[in-house]
Amino acid sequence: MPTERRAMMINACADFDRRYPPYSGEERLPPEEAVDNAIAQGKVSLALPKTEPEPEEDYFGPDSEDLLVPEQEAIAVHTNSYGQVVIRQQASYPDDDRFVYIGPEHIEALIARLREFLPGSGKREASR
Repeated sequence: MPTERRAMMINACADFDRRYPPYSGEERLPPEEAVDNAIAQGKVSLALPKTEPEPEEDYFGPDSEDLLVPEQEAIAVHTNSYGQVVIRQQASYPDDDRFVYIGPEHIEALIARLREFLPGSGKREASR
């Protein structure tokens, strides 16, 4: 692995030199020498970084403060060939999806009504 990491650094230096040629009068070391010097000076290391394992946490448990939306059937919104807006909820069985078709002239009224259910709107509380 250290040999692969060294080769990767050498390739990166060579790529840098190709993309950004030295200015006139600027001297650069060959990539191999530049990498070996950086390793010797402790500026870079061939060792893999030590990483702490990610603690096992139940992000989806009912008591998790990270859970934002509990599991629910997926909802898609698109238009059909008649110009209607279609709200489609995915069912767990094929061909059982539920559909709501809304004419484009009714979209603003639907959005206004849905806004009444936003928390803190003070207009309406969900009844179910």
